[in-house]
Amino acid sequence: MKPSSRNPVKRYHVPLFFASLLGVMLIAHTAHAQCNYVRADTYPQFAVANGFATLNPDTGEVTYEPGMGPSEDFDGDGLTNFQEWDGWTATVHSGGVTELQYYGWRDTTVPAGATWYPGSCLDQVDSNRDGVSDYVNWLAGTNPRSSDTDGDGIPDAWEIRTGLDPRDDGTDNPLNDPHADPDGDGLTNLEETLGPGNTVFPSLPPATADNHLTLPEFGEPGANYTLPLNFDTTGDNLIDSFKYQWGALDPFDWDDPDADLDGDGLTTFREQTVHPLLARFWQSGNIPGAARFTPAGMNYNVPGYTVPHTRQGLIAPGYMNRANFNEPGDSQLDPGV
Repeated sequence: MKPSSRNPVKRYHVPLFFASLLGVMLIAHTAHAQCNYVRADTYPQFAVANGFATLNPDTGEVTYEPGMGPSEDFDGDGLTNFQEWDGWTATVHSGGVTELQYYGWRDTTVPAGATWYPGSCLDQVDSNRDGVSDYVNWLAGTNPRSSDTDGDGIPDAWEIRTGLDPRDDGTDNPLNDPHADPDGDGLTNLEETLGPGNTVFPSLPPATADNHLTLPEFGEPGANYTLPLNFDTTGDNLIDSFKYQWGALDPFDWDDPDADLDGDGLTTFREQTVHPLLARFWQSGNIPGAARFTPAGMNYNVPGYTVPHTRQGLIAPGYMNRANFNEPGDSQLDPGV
């Protein structure tokens, strides 16, 4: 089925030597459903082969259907039709293997050394309806037909939002492993992106031209995750894993570290420093800069879509063990025991 009308029909000429090739393609191929397009090495060839344009075999003139010219954006996703045909590449580290992947519709001119994967759909903002638009996939270097490019169990939407690399399952940088704890707060990447008490990631609404990434930013309603690259997501001097354990604290909002919620004579900050690994901070009442570090190599960022935040860890990756935190109601005054 041809796209519905949006703009006036546009006509273009291609070199005549393409005409015979395009004619053969029209005889040999028909467009496939669900945007499994016929691949071709120029956009005019691609458009003709998939019913987005017609070819005058005598003149070589290509007439595009409304909205399907190479510089137009039929689906309004922020990528021109040419860009979606041309596609993009990404180096993906998964399962111990590194692979250059190409997502697009070129045929014999796939970038050197790349493995071909189906590209994005020219008539859909979010080709696989995973909450990440094709435009954001293009920016992020992720697979527009997969919700989890590196197959690590954390969907691309959550990795893009939080600054984990959706193209690396830990094969390249072990801190990207879903079971790693790059910020040293005692929570793994998987636990922080899932959020407290959750065992599965919720389905996201498909992205639209007005909302290219439907996973809310941290701090917005529905953003039930913490930042795996910041041990103090809410900036209140309370460690994420401590807030996960204490039901009276909100992992998604600021809590008063000087409050005594259980009336045991210890402030909330000092409750967490009963933990033997935090006893050094008991007297100071804060976690100083000397105890903070920047997780090595964790620089992935998609401007406008990754939550802006300070990337800071506590002491060292994997430092904390939340099993030793003080429990609500305890009145122990001797930290480190």
